[in-house]
Amino acid sequence: GNVAVTSSSGGVGGAAIGVSTSLGGGIYSAAPLTLLYCTIVSNTCSAIAGGANPIGGGVATSEGAGVYSASPLTIKNCIITGNSATASSPNGYDGQATAQGAGVFCAQGCSQVNTILSYNVAASSAYSESFTLSGGGAFISTTNGTFVNCSIAYNTPDGFGTDTPLTSALNSI
Repeated sequence: GNVAVTSSSGGVGGAAIGVSTSLGGGIYSAAPLTLLYCTIVSNTCSAIAGGANPIGGGVATSEGAGVYSASPLTIKNCIITGNSATASSPNGYDGQATAQGAGVFCAQGCSQVNTILSYNVAASSAYSESFTLSGGGAFISTTNGTFVNCSIAYNTPDGFGTDTPLTSALNSI
C-alpha cells in the first residue's frame, strides 16, 4: 500500500554535553529499506548544541529530516518535499554545525528512481567557527548513490551533495 509520512520531528539524539544530534525526522532506518510510492513531507530535524561554557562551542549535527538511512536505501516513485534539517552552535568559539540531506541522508548505498525531491532545506550556523550545509534534496555519504529519472528542484542550498565520487545522476533534472 501507500505510505505518507507527514509533519514528524525529532530523531536519534546525542548524549554528551555540548553535543546535539538529530537524525531521521520522518524515517530513521538502521536496516536495509525500500520505499515505494510514498510521500514524505514537512518533517524536521533540529540540533542545537549549547552549554554553559562560553569559550568552547558545541557540535550540532542534523541529517535526514525526511529519511535517514544508515543501511542501503532504495526509493522508487516517491515525493520527498518540504523537509527541513537545521543545526546551530550559537555559544563560544570552536563551535561546529552540520546540516545535510534535508530530504534524504544516505550513509550507505542509495538508489533513487522516478522520485521528486523538492523544497527541502538544510541550514546551519555556528557562532564563530565552522558550519557545513549540503544536500538540501539529498546527501549521499561514503558509498555510491544513483539518481535515475528524478526531478531535483528548489532545494536549499543545493539539489544533492556527496562526499564520494561514486554518485551519479542519469536522466535527472
